[in-house]
Amino acid sequence: MEKRYYFILTALPELPQLGQPAPLGLAEFRQLIVDEGPESVLVDAVLLEEDLTMREAILSGEIDHAEGIVLTDEQVMGREDLPDFLRTEPDRHYRIAADATWWNYYNYVNDLAKSHHSAFLRNWVGFEVNLRNALVEARAAKLNLQASDFIVAQDIGEEQDVSDIISAWSTAPTPIKAMQVLDQHRRKWLDDNVAYYNFGIDEILAYARTLILVARWYRLEEKSKNQSAENKSL
Repeated sequence: MEKRYYFILTALPELPQLGQPAPLGLAEFRQLIVDEGPESVLVDAVLLEEDLTMREAILSGEIDHAEGIVLTDEQVMGREDLPDFLRTEPDRHYRIAADATWWNYYNYVNDLAKSHHSAFLRNWVGFEVNLRNALVEARAAKLNLQASDFIVAQDIGEEQDVSDIISAWSTAPTPIKAMQVLDQHRRKWLDDNVAYYNFGIDEILAYARTLILVARWYRLEEKSKNQSAENKSL
C-alpha cells in the first residue's frame, strides 16, 4: 500500500509564483523528508538536479559560491569528486564533460523510478530529457553545429511535443526571459501531471521540483535587482 504524507503535505506552505520569495529553503525542506523511509531517496534525486545545476554554474564561472543540498558543499564547488553513481562510464564519449554527468544523472533517476514503480518520476525525467535535447537541437541549428554531439540520454526522453515551448523560448526578447519561459512551462508540466490531494510521494516530488523553480527565480530576480542598482550608481 502506498504511503500517505498527510501531515507533511498539509503542513508545507503554499508555493508562490516564480520571482516571489520561497517560503522555505531547499535544505530545510529536505530535512522534513529525509527520515520518511526509503522513498526519501526519490526526493533526493529531484533535489540533486539543483546541486548539479549549481555545480555546472560554479565550474563555468557563472557564479562563485553555492551550498549543497544533497551533495556536500565541496562537491558542489567542484573541489571533491561526485558520488560514484554520477561518474560511471557513459554510453559514449561526450564533447562536454558535464554532459556525461547529466547522462549519469538522468539514468540514475530513471532507474530509481523503475525500482520504486514511480510513474510520475519516470515521466518527469523523460520530459526533462526531451526538453533538454530539443533545446540542443534548436541551439545547434542556430550555430551550425552537429546536434548529435550534445544529445544526452535520448532513450529516456518521452515522446512529448515540446515544439510550442521551443518556439516561445526562441522568440523571447532576452536570455533571462528565455529561461523564464522554460521554467514556467516546467511548472505547468508539474501541475498537469501530478495527482493533487492524493497525499502520495508524487505530490512530495512535485513540491520539491516546484520549490527548486521558485527558489531559483527569486535568486535570479534579486541578482537582477542588485545589478540594476549597481548600474544606476555608476
